[in-house]
Amino acid sequence: MDRFKVLIVDDDPHVQESLLDSLELLDIYEATGVSDARQALEMISDFRPEGILLDQRMPGMTGVEFLGELGKYYPGGKDLPVVYGITAEDDGKMLKAAEEGVPGLERYVPKPWPESLFSVDFKIDLKKRRQRLELESHLEKAAEREREIDYRLQEAHERLVKAQSEHATSMAGAMTVVSLIKHSINNIGTGIGGWLYTMGQSIDRLEAEQDSNGASSDLIEQLRSIRKKLSAQMSRVTQCTQLMNIVTGKTVEARKRASLAGIVDSILETLPKPVLNGLEVQKEYEFAGLIHCYPLALRCSLFEVINNRLESLKGHGSLRIGTRFDDGYAILELEDSGQAHSQEPLTEKLFFRETEVRNGLAVANTIITTYHGGHLEIHSPEGNGESEPAGEAGSRVEIRLPCGVMEE
Repeated sequence: MDRFKVLIVDDDPHVQESLLDSLELLDIYEATGVSDARQALEMISDFRPEGILLDQRMPGMTGVEFLGELGKYYPGGKDLPVVYGITAEDDGKMLKAAEEGVPGLERYVPKPWPESLFSVDFKIDLKKRRQRLELESHLEKAAEREREIDYRLQEAHERLVKAQSEHATSMAGAMTVVSLIKHSINNIGTGIGGWLYTMGQSIDRLEAEQDSNGASSDLIEQLRSIRKKLSAQMSRVTQCTQLMNIVTGKTVEARKRASLAGIVDSILETLPKPVLNGLEVQKEYEFAGLIHCYPLALRCSLFEVINNRLESLKGHGSLRIGTRFDDGYAILELEDSGQAHSQEPLTEKLFFRETEVRNGLAVANTIITTYHGGHLEIHSPEGNGESEPAGEAGSRVEIRLPCGVMEE
């Protein structure tokens, strides 16, 4: 893990040196100190600190005045560093700023600071900031891709409406529309639910029109195939939308007690049929107790993990799904045969790598760990990075969720 960049702003050289020593001893911080608040502002653009330790009473500019100027370097309050106000002679303004929730000021700490401040509290706040920024970056990239897909679907829809208004009944005209729609479907990553629905309605109308005009059965079958793909994408969009609403706080639900096996069964019943075709799903449920969870959030996150493992098999092989109870945890295990496994071993970096974010695993991991206090681990076979024979490769995913009192 890269060390956290910290800027110390304090005009007392003894305090500044003491703070630097405390941070350097932990070996997780890259710290530098200045004695003047205006000089600290001049360093912001180049140093880009993740955290700031700020004194209140300083010549030229106080700590609270510094906070007022700090926001100018972060338009819209985005990426603001974590600021701890650490002062011995507070005039009451720093404490008041903390109580009022001034942007950036995370905590007010009177001197002398507690021994655990930098080894626990400061480290946790900085780590949360990094995780939040990484997740926001992934969401922004996903939104950008959705806007691009929205534009493509709108263009395809307009051309389809135009073709319908001109009563394009000839085979050549109909095949042109089919080719355009197929191209749009193949480029859908996350998709836009509203436009997918509109496209589905348009295809239904086009199919009825072509059928009444005596179009070939091949064309009709192509239209029906496209309609099935749209339905699968709409199901996917619904799951992704629910995940985004949960992680951004738009969806709020109450905790309930639920059966892990029951949640898994409900997921398997709603998986798109193309994902399950040609695959063998083996269920080995042992009693795992009842988990105290947010049912919708947990169901969405487990859907992403299970669907990811099934898609990795590319229509060939098997997936074993098991549940059990161990030392206060309800455990879900997924073991795939790996017949079509990627040559690249799965690691924990999977959750923050752009190429994998399309599967929603970054958000799913956050819901399992942050929302439910659980753990998600992916174990892959050791090897030299080359593709392994079918049945000898494969991965094992283990999800551990805190379980309450064992109940039959």
